[in-house]
Amino acid sequence: MIDVQQVSKVHLRGHLEVRALDQITCQIPTGSFTFILGPSGSGKSTLLYLLGALDEPTTGTITIHGKSLQSMTPRERDQFRRKEAGFIFQNFNLLSNLSALENVLVPFLPQGVTSPQRQKAGELLERLGLGSRMEHRPNQLSGGEQQRIAIARALLKQPKLVLADEPTGELDTANSLAILGDLRALCREQNSTVVVVTHEHEYIQPGDHVIRIRDGRIADSGSNPSA
Repeated sequence: MIDVQQVSKVHLRGHLEVRALDQITCQIPTGSFTFILGPSGSGKSTLLYLLGALDEPTTGTITIHGKSLQSMTPRERDQFRRKEAGFIFQNFNLLSNLSALENVLVPFLPQGVTSPQRQKAGELLERLGLGSRMEHRPNQLSGGEQQRIAIARALLKQPKLVLADEPTGELDTANSLAILGDLRALCREQNSTVVVVTHEHEYIQPGDHVIRIRDGRIADSGSNPSA
C-alpha cells in the first residue's frame, strides 16, 4: 500500500508561494493499476514525482511498502529510485547515440552490465515486438517503438513501483492502447504497482484505481467499477 497523508507542495517564485498540492491524502493499493487524472496544472505530475522520491513534499508524509520516504537519507532515497522504482516519461528520455538494447541497459551501465541483464533486456524487447530493432538508434524508430524501449528500460530491474508520466501523450490512440496493454501485461507478471498520470479517460478499465485531482486537491479517489 502507498499511503499519502496530508501532503502539500509549495514552490516559491520570488516572494510568491505557488501551492501545487494542498493537503493531499490518498491510498494506492499494492499491485493496482492506478490512474492519476486531472487537467493541466492540477498537480498530478507533482504527486507522481513525490511518489518516486524525485522531489520532497513541503509538508506531509508518503509511505511506500512500509517505508517513509521522508525518513530516508539522501542515499537511501537514491537507492529507492535505482532499485525499487521504474520511471516512464512522455518524452522517452532515450540517448540518441545508443541502440535500443543499449538504451534499455542504461540504468546498469555505471555498475557494469551482466550477461543475464543483457539477455533479459533482449527478451523484454522481443516481448514488446522490437526483436528486429534492437540495434536501431532512436532516430530510426517510431514514437511507439521509442516508448516501448522506455517501458523495457523501466521494467528491466523488476521494480515494485512503476511511475509513468503521460506515457502516451506523444502517441496516437491505437499506439496508446497497445502501449498501455503491454505495460499492464508485463507489470501483472512482475506484480508491480503501476501509477499512470494522464488527462485521458478512455484508457481506464474496470477495476483500475482512479485518483482525480483538481487545483492541487483530491476531487475523487477509488476503484473504477466500469470503464
